[in-house]
Amino acid sequence: MRDIYLKIPFPLDFKIFFFNVSNPMEVQNGAKPVLKEIGPYCYDEYKEKIDVIDNEMEDSLTYNGFDIYEFNAEKSGNLSENDYVTIIHPLIVGMAYQVNRDSPALLSFLNQAIGPLFKDPKSIYLTDTVKNVLFDGFDINCNASMFAAKAVFSRGIRHSEDLGKVLEVDGKKEVTLWSTKACNHFRGTDGWIIPPLLKPEEGLWTHSTDLCRNIKAAYVRDSVVEGVNVRIYEGDLGDMQKNEEEKCYCPTPKTCLRKGVFDVSKCMNIPVLVSLPHFLNADEIYRQQVEGMEPIHDKHIISIYLEAGVELKGEFLKLITSKLMLLKVGDTSRWLAVFGGLVTICVGAYLYSKNRKSINITPIHLAESDIEITRSTNELMDQMKKEFKKEENSQVNPVMTGHEFDRYM
Repeated sequence: MRDIYLKIPFPLDFKIFFFNVSNPMEVQNGAKPVLKEIGPYCYDEYKEKIDVIDNEMEDSLTYNGFDIYEFNAEKSGNLSENDYVTIIHPLIVGMAYQVNRDSPALLSFLNQAIGPLFKDPKSIYLTDTVKNVLFDGFDINCNASMFAAKAVFSRGIRHSEDLGKVLEVDGKKEVTLWSTKACNHFRGTDGWIIPPLLKPEEGLWTHSTDLCRNIKAAYVRDSVVEGVNVRIYEGDLGDMQKNEEEKCYCPTPKTCLRKGVFDVSKCMNIPVLVSLPHFLNADEIYRQQVEGMEPIHDKHIISIYLEAGVELKGEFLKLITSKLMLLKVGDTSRWLAVFGGLVTICVGAYLYSKNRKSINITPIHLAESDIEITRSTNELMDQMKKEFKKEENSQVNPVMTGHEFDRYM
């Protein structure tokens, strides 16, 4: 499981749609933009987490994201990444938007800088290949680079409910962009792994490093996808004008964007507003300003399909049951061994305390052979005494008298 989490062994589908501006010159003369959706341009996305560091003390994992995109011509059909598209120029219009919002007095200086920067552009629109717009870039007289954020996530070994939880991003335990602590605090996971045993009413919280904010996907319903029971969750960009918990995301305390649009300029340092495709779930005023928008809920909503569980039956159920039984027996045996050891220690301590007040001396027993030898020797000595007494009465022994013998008795 860890290997799959760190490096997904198969490519993900990455699809890009463009809203091609069909009448760019007319728009510059005051006409309403006419947009036509083109796509999908399909890519194989290979995702990997590199520079991985485990922290046993904090039960966390630190990594850098590394993604590779390869154009999939077969899935893209008759579309090619060399196709030309016309879109609003993200840098020219973005710079003008941000300067007008923050420092309107500097617009004249910006107007003078646009010519040298973008080689005297004739329009606020950009026409270039799909590949250049997405990856290779377009000509500009400055250098810039972007890198994936370095993030720290909980491994969930100690507490399963914290699995995948975002702990740090780029060495910071919270962002400092928004006006409240709740909005600056990381909430949820990175979206690649979900904690187990979640209740539907809790929803799914993720922290987007591209938006520098938390997004909640609310539970919608249960369903079945290709025979698998799933829970369906949906999310959008909220409504910072009416939702008090989201007012912290307003660009300024006095200016909040309408429902369904979010300003990422603080997060990515580029003047860009984002929304769901075709302004889905956004204020109607946005769609009124262009033609060609056709929001379809099931097609354009942010949706997450979470597997609700797997039904166990047949041989698979028997296998799982036997494994659980072995784990249960092993667990029970372990506690019995611990209990038995404690009882032995208690009994030993009791006997030691009881016998400490008395002393037992082991008696010494003479062997039967020693008793027989002692008895035979005594009888012999008695007999010899009798013989010597008889001789005393008859004659004197020139060698040893009775008194001399007694000295050795």
